[in-house]
Amino acid sequence: MKNRATTFLFRITSSKTLGKTVLLYGFVAFIALLYVLFRAYNIAITHDEAFSFYLMNINYVRALGTTANTHWLNTFCMKLPNLLGLNMPIALRWHSVVAFGLYVFFLWRIANLLKTKAAIYLLIALLLVNHFVLEYFSLARGYGLSLAFFMGALYFALQLSRNYADNEIGVEEEDRKAVVGLAILGMLSVG
Repeated sequence: MKNRATTFLFRITSSKTLGKTVLLYGFVAFIALLYVLFRAYNIAITHDEAFSFYLMNINYVRALGTTANTHWLNTFCMKLPNLLGLNMPIALRWHSVVAFGLYVFFLWRIANLLKTKAAIYLLIALLLVNHFVLEYFSLARGYGLSLAFFMGALYFALQLSRNYADNEIGVEEEDRKAVVGLAILGMLSVG
């Protein structure tokens, strides 16, 4: 049986849709990342981000249960730069920008499961260059984290269904664990 981690990491290079599609996706993803970074740096702190910042400066574990702002993983990720004395908005949004990289990675993995280039381009247009989706990765609200983790869970769920349809033995347990783990992280990100 092939090493699962190696297969997972390097399956992109053996994909049928290499060439121009990879270059296009890489270029679009890079431009989208620049947009996310620009917005994360230039947007003033929002009311919700300020309240999360306030919660983490008090006993936030107890306070999170008493407010609708219960984005546990988001608040924890905001606390890390705060411990280092980095209290500017871009530092508080670091995890959302990193989550964008995870989102792009799993979006590409899902795109590789599609059969036609038209479907891949449509997926990229709807989920990678959509302004409303990109905004989630520019703010420290937890929704960007959630989208990234749920995109990963969706990828593994699709892999699980493909493996089941192909009657591959021995890989379902790993995919099930990945689906459940990423889904739980996604839920912790938003509430």
